[in-house]
Amino acid sequence: MVEGWAADGDAGRIADLVGTILEEQDQLRDRGRMLDEQLGYALRVLALTPGRHFMQQLLRAQPPSPRAPLLASMIAHAQPLEHALWVLGQGDDKANDVLGGCLFHELLLRGTDPKVLGNAYRRSMPSWLSPDDLSWLPRTLSELEHAEHFPSYTYRTGAGAGFGAARDMTAPFPVNAEARRAGAAHAVRQTGSADRTALLTGPPAKGGWINHEGRSFVADAPIPQEAVPGVLAALPLDCLEGLETQGDPPQFEVSESSASEVWSILYDIGAGGGVGTNGLLAAYGRLAAWKSLCVLSGTNRYATCAQVEQQARACTWFRFETNAEWFCNDLMSDVGIAALTPDARTLTVLAATDTD
Repeated sequence: MVEGWAADGDAGRIADLVGTILEEQDQLRDRGRMLDEQLGYALRVLALTPGRHFMQQLLRAQPPSPRAPLLASMIAHAQPLEHALWVLGQGDDKANDVLGGCLFHELLLRGTDPKVLGNAYRRSMPSWLSPDDLSWLPRTLSELEHAEHFPSYTYRTGAGAGFGAARDMTAPFPVNAEARRAGAAHAVRQTGSADRTALLTGPPAKGGWINHEGRSFVADAPIPQEAVPGVLAALPLDCLEGLETQGDPPQFEVSESSASEVWSILYDIGAGGGVGTNGLLAAYGRLAAWKSLCVLSGTNRYATCAQVEQQARACTWFRFETNAEWFCNDLMSDVGIAALTPDARTLTVLAATDTD
């Protein structure tokens, strides 16, 4: 038909057809968005209404796998444990298996006995989404893991998880210009692959924070622990650019931290997400926190969680705050973390910031 119009020289009819198609595409997109909202609302009501029969009908509806993390969070929030455990025991298809895997970690982080969870969920964790997925996580909590914040839900409102990740530093001390100059005298070079950087920045990147930076540096000689704050302040980081011109004197404070505190911050960044987002929620927030801790501690990416924990405990941990312009300097939304490996040669930094 269109070729016939072209043969007749009727370009106007062809242009009119293009206009009609574009208009119909816009209408279909609008219709698709409306249907997606309606689908989300219907699934939300099923997940949040207590009762075994609501769980049965939710699984019968076969919700799409991408919705599994949010639905699992809603089930863990709203359902009595017996009904949530029933869901764990169902795994007839791929979609339900992803939901069950996410729900397992939601309940585990909320304090449910791992033995109770194990009795209900006897199959393997879903591992087809990527090589680094939920199957890598242990089915018990490490002593490093302390998740304190979980979202609450209603039929109409969002997750409401935007609790931020920052917390007061313990005994912070300022790093002055003299310490920065001394730190700059330590020869360091940047290291690390793009894959490791992606794992390092996973919590803020996947959690929807507006800006983040992660880098690793190797020193020519071991860095004494007392020199780390000055070295850190002198690193060529985007987040510290212009620091020397900020304030009189510029603010840069450092405090010692711990692997446990850092894990909690990483979890909060990823699971809670940035302002106006749902974040990764518990299951994938837990995964992102461990993978980021793996890189921060200088552990091989294929190590087990137990090996990551062992290495992380041997590292020296720091947190920092600064008034550099890169940071939004909003309450609860600026994070600066640094880790020195046990050999005192590798210093890895993760910074993140967010605002509304």
